[in-house]
This record gives sequence, C-alpha cells and structure tokens, in this order.
Amino acid sequence: MNTEWSSNWKSSKETAKQRKYGYNAPLHVKRKFLSANLSDTLRKKVGKSSVPVRLGDEAVVKRGSFKGSTGEVIKVIIKEGTLHIKGIVRKKTDGTEIQVPLHPSNVQILSMNLDDPKRLGGGDSVRTAKVTKAGKTGKVKKAEDVTKVKAAVKDAEPKDKEKPKAAVKKVAEKDVKKTVIKKTAEKTVKASTGASGKKTPAAKKPASAAVKKAGAAKSKK
Repeated sequence: MNTEWSSNWKSSKETAKQRKYGYNAPLHVKRKFLSANLSDTLRKKVGKSSVPVRLGDEAVVKRGSFKGSTGEVIKVIIKEGTLHIKGIVRKKTDGTEIQVPLHPSNVQILSMNLDDPKRLGGGDSVRTAKVTKAGKTGKVKKAEDVTKVKAAVKDAEPKDKEKPKAAVKKVAEKDVKKTVIKKTAEKTVKASTGASGKKTPAAKKPASAAVKKAGAAKSKK
C-alpha cells in the first residue's frame, strides 16, 4: 500500500502497514472497526455474530481489569476506535474521575438500542424473501411498516398550502406602495388645513416703517 489509504488493499503481514490502513482509513470504514461481539440470545434474534457499537447499547467487559462489569455505552469515539461505558472510571492523582477507554473487541453487547429502524437492515423499502426453484426460501429480512409513518407525516402537514415566496413578495410590495401613497396624501391635506380641519388664514405681512409713522401721527391728533 504505497498510498495513504486504498480500499483495494487486502492484507499484509507487516504490522506497520496494518496500522497505516487503520489510521488513515475514512470514518465510514473506521466505524466498522467498532464492531463488538453479540451475546448468544442476540445472535439468535439478529442472525449476526457482531454489530458496530452505538450509544445506548448495554455491554459487558470480557477482558482486562474491569472484566465482568456491565453498563450503558455513553460515548463512542470513531477516530480513536474506543468507547466509554457508564460506571467504568479510574481516579487521577488529584482525585478526579475519568472514563476508561475500552476497545470494542474486549466488550460483548447484551442489549441493543433499536431506535434507528435501519440498524438491522430495515428501512423505507419493504423487502420480501427470495424463493428458489425448489421452493425453499433464502435469507429473509424484516420488513418495516412505513405506512404509519407516512400517515403521521401527512397529518402533520398544513392543509392550506402556503403561497410561494415570489407571490408573497409581490403582494408585500403592493401593500407598501399603497401605504406610502396614503401617507403622502395625508401630509399634503394636513399642510393645507390646520389641526382643527379649517383652512389656515394667510399670514399677515409686517407693516413698513412709513406706515407705522403715519399711524402714530393720527393717534397724536
């Protein structure tokens, strides 16, 4: 494997190349490295021996100093290829507790979190069993009932569909123009009429100095 990572690379005896493949692998490939062993009861139900670990799974430690302790998976670190189980902690020198990272190969899944219907091969498409010529059925995959989900989505949708954005913009522009025209008309009316609604009388021009003198002389006589 000359390049950093290649999907066509199969295997090598050299540990350096094996580590290089795991270190440079993309996240969708590293997620498969997090597969953990299933218990006997889960194997019979699921039909698989191992499944990638997810949040909410209940697991038991099978090897190491924490062997036999069980708990819920509270964190999955895909980049590092480790997971954290609730209750499995160790103390630092200052007394604080930290989670102990565990490798999925040292863990066995006791119960699975099935909130995601696609986890066990289900989904939107309904799959049926393959029938051979002899009449024997092949691998059967569980079919997910999607009708309920679709009905719930339809009920949640509003009955009156909203107007498109372009139509809404045009209506808003028309309303704005109307309001502007009204306001300008009101301003012109107010300017021509007073606050009482009557026409304001024309302002009197100030009297000149000669006119003032003539008035003063008349008053003296």
